[in-house]
Amino acid sequence: MWWILLITIVSVKSEDFCHVLNYTSSCKYACRCKGSCDSDGNCIGSSCSEGWFGLACQYSDVVINATILPQSLETLRSNSSRQDCGQRVGPQFVLLTWKVPLPFTWLRIKLLNKTTYRNINLSINNALCQKTKLFSVDDTTLDIGCDINVSMTTLKLEGDVVGNMCTLFVSGGRNFALFQPTSESSTYLPDFFNAKFAVDGRIKPSCLSGGCSHTNTSDTNPTWTVYFDQLVQINKFVLYNRIDDKQERLKGFFLEMLDSNNLTIYSYQNNSEPTRLAYTVLNLKAGAVAAVRISQKNKIGSETVPFVTLNEIEAFGECLPGFWGLNCKDVCETACSSSCHAEHGKCNTMCIGYTDPPECSIECEATQWGPNCLNHCSIYCYNSSCDKLTGLCLSGCLGYQDFPYCTT
Repeated sequence: MWWILLITIVSVKSEDFCHVLNYTSSCKYACRCKGSCDSDGNCIGSSCSEGWFGLACQYSDVVINATILPQSLETLRSNSSRQDCGQRVGPQFVLLTWKVPLPFTWLRIKLLNKTTYRNINLSINNALCQKTKLFSVDDTTLDIGCDINVSMTTLKLEGDVVGNMCTLFVSGGRNFALFQPTSESSTYLPDFFNAKFAVDGRIKPSCLSGGCSHTNTSDTNPTWTVYFDQLVQINKFVLYNRIDDKQERLKGFFLEMLDSNNLTIYSYQNNSEPTRLAYTVLNLKAGAVAAVRISQKNKIGSETVPFVTLNEIEAFGECLPGFWGLNCKDVCETACSSSCHAEHGKCNTMCIGYTDPPECSIECEATQWGPNCLNHCSIYCYNSSCDKLTGLCLSGCLGYQDFPYCTT
């Protein structure tokens, strides 16, 4: 009897992770491995699928869609066919640009070996992060967070750490909508157009024969809702439209984020022309989200009622501050009770321009700068004072004329 019980427990847990093509009602997370996953989502004999990284490969990597300069650093992509991992000479920076805006939460760099960092700075949209936090995951893995909350189109990482980098990941968040409970105000042919089909991880080539969500032909106030099993932060939605001649049914949709009391904490009204195959909605306002609701008021052509019909919906985000882990239920330790890393729960060990990790509230003295204020300003800076983040002289040079560098 004990052996039977053990086998049952392992079997149920292993079904937490499944490939989207093998989806069952017991699935909680997608297996994002090139091969198979173990019961914790770790890859067995393989690595994460292209475009995914981190804990159980659940984090979207937006580096694969970026343009990278200098071009010699294209090898930093996780999907690069050639890994150039070694000490580099030349410009100590890497610049990423995207054609469409994205939210930024954190990035990860894999290093050749254990390294101490004299200078490291992160800029988003050409604005230098004023409170950069560094999380040491292990000897060769460093996570970096920033206090800037904007829609990102450019990211620049500078410093001596760049010359030691092997791989760069920029988190696009986790898709919390996948495999979650759903409902809709009505269903047109439940076996073919069920609400759950919009979060099964599959973008269907056509919805005419089923596989998408679709409300009924008598529903005058149609809605579709996904419910998260834990309160989370959502900063990006992608709504995939049906790929057939009924695409206009989604145009003009209304999206709401709901809290645990079913109250709207964020809303978005689509007004795009013409129709699109996919609609992206960014939300940079913090909030504890319990559910997301899509509704529609617009009737198309001669149709007598509006419809909510979805091919697939993705909701990317992070655990709420103070929580971390795969299910966002692990609580941060006391030292960083509201600021631990959402993936692994560690406190940041370094602050750029501040002396007191993990809080990062006490600024460097005028003569110091950099990670935990361990660097001293150049003696060629007037009054030996410099910028707490970059180390550049603030008030002039002594014996040099190339202010603010004061080297020639």
